[in-house]
Amino acid sequence: MISVIVPAYNIENYIERTLESLCNQSYSDIEIIVVDDGSFDDTLQKVNSFAKKDNRIKVFSKQNGGVTSARFYGVKQAKGDWIAFCDGDDTVEPDMYTILMCNAEKYSADISHCGYKMVFPNRQVEYYGTNQIIEQDTKKGILDLLNGSIIEPGLWNKIYKKELLLKLVDSGLLDQSIKINEDLLMNYYLFKFSAKAVFQDVCLYNYIVHKNSAANSAINAYKIEDPIRVRKIICNDSQQNDEIHSVAMRNYINSLIIVATMPKKENKALITRYQKKYRKELRSLLLQNLHSGHFDTIFKLKILLATVFPALYKLIHMIYAKLTGLDKIYDIEE
Repeated sequence: MISVIVPAYNIENYIERTLESLCNQSYSDIEIIVVDDGSFDDTLQKVNSFAKKDNRIKVFSKQNGGVTSARFYGVKQAKGDWIAFCDGDDTVEPDMYTILMCNAEKYSADISHCGYKMVFPNRQVEYYGTNQIIEQDTKKGILDLLNGSIIEPGLWNKIYKKELLLKLVDSGLLDQSIKINEDLLMNYYLFKFSAKAVFQDVCLYNYIVHKNSAANSAINAYKIEDPIRVRKIICNDSQQNDEIHSVAMRNYINSLIIVATMPKKENKALITRYQKKYRKELRSLLLQNLHSGHFDTIFKLKILLATVFPALYKLIHMIYAKLTGLDKIYDIEE
């Protein structure tokens, strides 16, 4: 059995579509655990109404504690041998869990994962649909996760052996106050615990982008600080392995650069405060790594520009984003 955990918080307009896609899975041996995390709209009522149609849906309600606490709560209720997660405003293709389970069994993997689509109102973008299959031992799984070139750091396009999640829940390693990029940190620990993972690049998960999506939400302290906190935790935890630590350090520095050169179109006072803090950290890291072999000259130059000449860095980055279309990746068409 696969236990699919759906954390739900104020998503009354989307949750029924999500549940319908889960109930229509070709892999029938599933239970769907919806954890309402203190919603104050009609989310819980809609879930309870939908659950009457399918006895595989189990509904739980708890005081608001954030998405990680909702996921962990769901893990503790799960009866399945495998755990999956689905965001309550997304959908899954009908054969997603069949394919993931077949690969898990075929390759004797602890984690089985796949590609996904970003679905906008008038378009969709596939990541990546090559059908390539990649087997990953512990080290390769972590490196692929941190490199992010093909492996998605989200939790929702994967199934995990239940013991991995129970180990994480019991470990106390995960800081549940982290609200942004908590999925990357969870995956880091889960891949670290796993002996083997398998990835098939078929786009089976539909990440629905709408105006209320996290990617389009306003800047706040969590959006600025949490990605840096996550990458620093991984950086500190990976010091025993030079190859992983080098990638983790690069990611940490890149997260500092993002904040250090962030435009101040909104919440100027907040951004200015964090920029002073993280530019100081960047200068320190540049001096520490100036003569090290961990980073190439171009990356060191990138740190220097972001620290000493942030306006020039922002101009270069803006031109690059416009040329590549990165500045419009999350645009919602009216």
